[in-house]
Amino acid sequence: MEVKRAVSKEYYEGCLLGSAIGDTLGAPVEGLDKKSIQNYHGQVTDFLPCIYPSGSYTDDTQQTILVAESLVANKGILNPEDLAQRFVRYYDSNEYRAIGDTFRAAVERLKEGYSWKESGLQEPENGKLPLGCGSAMRVAPVGLLYNTKEELLDNAVNSSLPTHAHPETLAGAAIVAYCVSYVKSRNSQDINFDHLLPEIQNIASRLKAERMYKRLDLLRRNKFTADTLEQLGTTGDVMSSVTSALACFMLYPSNYEATVIEAVNLGGDTDSRAAMAGAISGAYNGVNAIPTRWLHDLENREGIRQLAEELYELRR
Repeated sequence: MEVKRAVSKEYYEGCLLGSAIGDTLGAPVEGLDKKSIQNYHGQVTDFLPCIYPSGSYTDDTQQTILVAESLVANKGILNPEDLAQRFVRYYDSNEYRAIGDTFRAAVERLKEGYSWKESGLQEPENGKLPLGCGSAMRVAPVGLLYNTKEELLDNAVNSSLPTHAHPETLAGAAIVAYCVSYVKSRNSQDINFDHLLPEIQNIASRLKAERMYKRLDLLRRNKFTADTLEQLGTTGDVMSSVTSALACFMLYPSNYEATVIEAVNLGGDTDSRAAMAGAISGAYNGVNAIPTRWLHDLENREGIRQLAEELYELRR
């Protein structure tokens, strides 16, 4: 039987800080395969410098902050129009860090006058389907704030639509939000993956995300093996990144540090995978499970903590 716990501020802080730390840990090795990471770094277990100073996060965290700030400004209501305009201001500020092509193209459409319902990409862009994980990597605040399944799905989808409107990307955002919401209220050792996996597979089915459904089926059948991570893939497409992030958490559900280290050292889209895995693990294990060496060196630590506290006060 599943036993729910009273959700405290600790798990909200754990989610947002855990996501930012995963992003920061993975950023310097993004794009390297597993073997290259091993050759250059052995195993990544601490922050490394890249084009930004050690301890700096990327657009994954920048956009997560934008989602959280929009929710706070709108008193806990997901306002897609407000969120879309925040994306435009962020883009125009030139303070963004390595944004994806899908995000860039969608914001350009917003600037041309497209509404938030029409700006997100569904069709191939430059010959490629827009299947990136940009909306899944930033959706954790939605998972913290909403609890019922319908609220979660509606708000996760609406947070995705301004930039990522393909069914697979909508499903990715909804699944990450659902996982965050699910784990934040579960006692240690009372999490039930045999319940969670069919639930999120059902989300993929409802949103007509066939590729995500198949990848989740692989995870459901082989959930606790390290080999499964290789089969899920390490690229930046939303199907690989979301399912591999969840697999890293499932391997080490009660160990935040092991979860994000696994997520980073797989190679590929290291920062986004570790951000999502870190958000889920942080929401489950709480901020006290995050190593102090990472918290101490994280950029904007107190600003992120404050946002988590404000979301906690708005919880629905």
